[in-house]
Amino acid sequence: MSSAVSRLGLSASRFGTAAIGGGLRMNEAEAFATVALAADAGMRLIDCPSDPQDVERVVGQVLPCEPAFRVMAHTARVDGGAGAVLRRLQTSLRRMKLERVDAVLAHPAALTAPDGSKLWDGLLRLKERGVVGALGITACVCDDPVGLAR
Repeated sequence: MSSAVSRLGLSASRFGTAAIGGGLRMNEAEAFATVALAADAGMRLIDCPSDPQDVERVVGQVLPCEPAFRVMAHTARVDGGAGAVLRRLQTSLRRMKLERVDAVLAHPAALTAPDGSKLWDGLLRLKERGVVGALGITACVCDDPVGLAR
């Protein structure tokens, strides 16, 4: 396996009927074929966004065929504060038919909300329980990644 390929990941954002960005979508058969091809090429990471939720359902159907994949999930942008975001993450795991994910990326808006520290603390508790492997943030320059890290 090429180390360059093993460091690449597969985005599941186009899986399902409501793919992100409204562009090309993959039905379940195409998603299965894509994941199999990625596995054959040595990829071992699937990046699964939280929205649209159909993506998580398709990932839950595809993963049992390629169990060697690690999964990186994202926190959803939902109303209701840190508790709602954490509950939605648990729902995401159930939808993907997983007891744990290798990483969770938190959305900047959720972390900078008034109860953003509660969200981070909740994610840390999930990490301590083994439900989440690593924690990170999804940020670009305009999100002030240094401020988010604080």
